[in-house]
This record gives sequence, structure tokens and C-alpha cells, in this order.
Amino acid sequence: MIFALSTFSRQAVADEPRHEKIDKALDAMKAAYRDLDKASDDFGGHKKEAMDKISQAVHTLEKWHDDINEATDKVNTALEQLHICKDKSREHHPKIDEAIDALEAAKNELRTMRPHPKIDAARQTLAEAYRDLDKASDNFGGHKKEAMEKISDAKHTLDNWDGSIDVATEKVNAALEQLHICKEKSRERHPKIDEAIEALEAVKDELK
Repeated sequence: MIFALSTFSRQAVADEPRHEKIDKALDAMKAAYRDLDKASDDFGGHKKEAMDKISQAVHTLEKWHDDINEATDKVNTALEQLHICKDKSREHHPKIDEAIDALEAAKNELRTMRPHPKIDAARQTLAEAYRDLDKASDNFGGHKKEAMEKISDAKHTLDNWDGSIDVATEKVNAALEQLHICKEKSRERHPKIDEAIEALEAVKDELK
């Protein structure tokens, strides 16, 4: 039964920092489980499996600090079943919608907790490329100001990354585009631009 799994996290990790998105996902999954349990709808034959996957996700997410990858896998599996139930349902179930939204947010939070050496390296190289452009007498064919703005946007996004892949990728791509233009328009070689381009390409791979 799912509620037998619900006493671990807030006692065992009472001294750890709170993770609001994970806590919200746990509450939303428990509410969705109760909603599925009471529903007369069989959700196209997926009711039992969905309840099993939600229960597993709750158990694993309550111990996410033991294995982030496993917690993410269980969240993804529960999400898959919740989406199926939403599609197969004969009526609207708000608790399923809330659980889907909460689990997507929890996935992002879990993503930020993994080590990201390529993102860490890119933060440093972006700062160095920004300083290099700022000091350069070259105007890079009129692209200097825009390049510095896009670099600043990308660094800010990576510094404050919330796990959202789409937003981070958009900012990284915009900075990359301007760095490539500056490299092509420059009257001389700027190693820091080359390093920033290489670091951002690596970040794109890490964000996939």
C-alpha cells in the first residue's frame, strides 16, 4: 500500500535541505494514487500498472539522494503511465494532471542535482570569453555588443539552471551563433572565443 511508503523521507532527511518540487511531486503522486484507486474507470486496462508504477516512484523518490538515476527512471515510468491513463480515461481526473505537472518539475530538480562538469566548465569559459570581447578593440563586424549580451544570457541561465533543457539549449545556441560570427568577423585570433565555442558544444551534448 502506498501510504506505508510515505513516512520515510520527512523523518530520515529532516536535517537535509528541503526540495519543494520533489515534496510536491510526492504529495501529488499520493493524491493521484488515491484517485486511481477510487475510480470506477479501468483506464483502458492500465489502472493496476499505473498504480504500481506510482507506488514504485514514491518509494524511490523518497530516497532520491541514494540514487538520483534510479529516482529519475522511476519518475519517468510513472509519468508514462499517468499520460496513458489521462489519454484512456473516460472522464477528467485533475489529480492525474497535477501529478504529471509535479513530476515534470521534480525531473528538472533531480537533473540539477547530478554532476555536470561540462556545464561547470562552460560557465568559466563564457566568463573568460566575455572579458576577452569586452577588452578587444575589434568590433567583430558590428556583432560585439550582441555577442556579449548572448554570452551573458547563456551564463546567467547556466548559473541559475533549474533543469529545464529547452531554455538552457536555446540560450546556449544563441551564444554559440554569436561566438561563431565573432570568430569569422574577427581581425585576429581570440583563443577564448574558440574555448567558449568548444565548451558550449559540449554543454549541448550534456543537455541532450
